[in-house]
Amino acid sequence: MQWCTDFDAFDLRVRLPAVVSKLHKAINRNGGVTYVHCTAGLGRAPAVTLAYMFWVQGYKLIEAHNLLQSKRSCFPKLDAIKNAAADIVSHFTFLIYHWCNGSLKY
Repeated sequence: MQWCTDFDAFDLRVRLPAVVSKLHKAINRNGGVTYVHCTAGLGRAPAVTLAYMFWVQGYKLIEAHNLLQSKRSCFPKLDAIKNAAADIVSHFTFLIYHWCNGSLKY
């Protein structure tokens, strides 16, 4: 099943948080091991892996990228990962602001 359009940085940016969440659940369910793949293994799968290492495991993005590159030459869209992280932070900042001011409505 294709979860993200090939070579589409915006689609990756939008879908990445949900996919990383699913990856995290799969890793926890499978004793810490999960196989991540896409068609060529050069863009989407590495981007998901990097985002997981960055957001969940606490790596700096450049450290995660260097580690991944040492294992496999690939071309993940780093800007999509950075922008997705900024989207997550800005969304939570918005929620916290409105919750603190009593204007958050569900």
